[in-house]
Amino acid sequence: MRKWVVNLICLLCAVAGLFQAGCQKGPAAPPSGPSKAERDYLSSRTWTSSDGRTLEGALVARFGEDGVIRRSADGALLRMPLRFLDQDNLRFLQDAFGSGAVPATIPGVWYVRTKLTIPGGEAWVAPDTRAAIGPRIAKVEAAYWLLLSELDGSQAKWVRVDNHSSSKVRVDSFLPRTELATQMNGGGSFIDELPCPRNDLYVIDARYGLTSRRINVTRAVMGFLAEGRLPLTVDPALFGLPPHFPDVWDLTVTWQRVGGGTLTRVVRDGSIFAWPEGH
Repeated sequence: MRKWVVNLICLLCAVAGLFQAGCQKGPAAPPSGPSKAERDYLSSRTWTSSDGRTLEGALVARFGEDGVIRRSADGALLRMPLRFLDQDNLRFLQDAFGSGAVPATIPGVWYVRTKLTIPGGEAWVAPDTRAAIGPRIAKVEAAYWLLLSELDGSQAKWVRVDNHSSSKVRVDSFLPRTELATQMNGGGSFIDELPCPRNDLYVIDARYGLTSRRINVTRAVMGFLAEGRLPLTVDPALFGLPPHFPDVWDLTVTWQRVGGGTLTRVVRDGSIFAWPEGH
C-alpha cells in the first residue's frame, strides 16, 4: 500500500511539473527582419528637390548632415544635401535621422576625401652617395594616392594606387571597395597604405633641400605622421641622407586644411618639425 501511495505522489508531482512548465512563457523570440522604422525610412521612394526634380532611390546611410541615397536605376550611391530637398522631403530626412534607423556607414564602401599626386623626379639618395661629392639623387616615377575613410569619418587612410585607378576615382564620392580590388593584395590591404591621424589637417607636399634643388620627401613625412613621430628634429639622417654641403637645408611642408585652404611651413636643419600651431 505504502509503495502504491509513493508512486502516486511521484506521478502527481511529475504531472504538476509538466503543467507548470507549459504555463511558463519562454524567452521572447528575437525580432526578424527590419524594424518598422527601417521599413518606413529605408525603403525606396521618390525624392523631390526644391526645384521640382525627382529621383527614385532608398536612403541607405547618413553622411554628416546629408543623406546617402542608392539610386534605383543603377545602384549608384549619391549624396543628398538637405538644402537640395523640398520641404516634405527635408522633413522626411530629418525625421529619419531622428529615428536612429539610418546607419552611419555602409559596409564595403569608402568615402573619397581627396587625391594626391607625388611628382616623379628627384626623390632619394642612391646608396653609394659620398658626402664629399654632395648628394646624388635617384629618379622615381610619380606616385598616386587616395585619402579614404569610412562614411562616418573614422579609419581614414592614405592608399597608393596606379594612375589608371586614380584617374577613375572622383573626390567627394562614395567608392565600393570592389572598384579597387586590383590594387589590393590577397589580405585585403593595399601594397602601400598609411593611416591618416587627423581628418582636418594633412600633408600634401614636402620638399627637402636647397631652393634650387629640393628632394620630394612627401611619402616620408606622411609616414612620420602616421607613426605619431611628431615633433622631431630635422636633419639629413631623417630622410636617409648623408651629411650634405652646404650644412643647412630647409624642409618645406604644405598642409591641407579641410575647408580652409593650405598652410606652408619651412623648417631648417636642427629645428623642430611639429604640427602647425593652432591647428
